[in-house]
Amino acid sequence: GGADVRRELMDSGLFFAYELGELTSQEMHRAVRHLFGRPITQESLERATSDIFWRNESIEPVIDQLSATGLPLLLLSNTCEAHFRWVDARMPVLRRFPRRVLSFETHTCKPHSAIFHAAAHAAGVTPAECFFTDDTPGHVEAARQLGFDAVVYSDTPQLRTDLCVRGLLDVMERRSP
Repeated sequence: GGADVRRELMDSGLFFAYELGELTSQEMHRAVRHLFGRPITQESLERATSDIFWRNESIEPVIDQLSATGLPLLLLSNTCEAHFRWVDARMPVLRRFPRRVLSFETHTCKPHSAIFHAAAHAAGVTPAECFFTDDTPGHVEAARQLGFDAVVYSDTPQLRTDLCVRGLLDVMERRSP
């Protein structure tokens, strides 16, 4: 099933190489066809591996409010080309992030320091001026070690509180849905 395919892709190292931009989408497609020994179109492969994401509708108003402040918003993501193309086409909220630091483009990933330095540079600020949130505690700890103000994302109400405490969102905004 799908879980077996995902496990085999992870165990083979192919997915990690793809996420780091060491393989193009076409090279990944060829490698997967070889690995599984059966024909699969690139479109089918990308749909099968990318249709795993869902919208977090609760966070969209927070992102809209942050965007309205004029702060330099940046999306920092461990992702591959196919996944990013998939979510970018289906989640308009990503357009609120004009700056993007993506693992497959930078050839490094969280929790490595190089991607965090690339993010601060792309935002035009020092790490100490960056607020970073992620649902992976190890990524948050790595950012903290580099001087970022970082918190683990557990849910949107907590993120609103974290942003309000820092003066990044108006306290009154917490009441909106």
